[in-house]
Amino acid sequence: MLAVGWGVTHHIQGTAREPPKITNFPNNHQLTSEEEDCFGKVEKHWDNYYQHKASAKAQIFMTILDSLLIKIQKLKTVKEIWDTICEKYERKLFKVKVDLWCHMYEVKCEDEMQV
Repeated sequence: MLAVGWGVTHHIQGTAREPPKITNFPNNHQLTSEEEDCFGKVEKHWDNYYQHKASAKAQIFMTILDSLLIKIQKLKTVKEIWDTICEKYERKLFKVKVDLWCHMYEVKCEDEMQV
């Protein structure tokens, strides 16, 4: 499936869950080591969440026509973007949709070869 290696499939399917909110402490609060560990883990989860979301958007944006990009670039979620593209291409032949998937997969494979 598309973008499995990047861990962004959940964003495309709309099943990605936001990590827990980062706790706000008062300015004069001294963090304990346990709080620091917890804060670091949550911060890492947020970083991964946004990186995967950005990777999915970038992969989609690189493979579509500019005229379609203008229409979808302001959508908030990757699922909204993907659903909009699918709606457009479902009106066309099935082959066009398959070609789009293949092109996106090729872009993914080229990027992984550079790693």
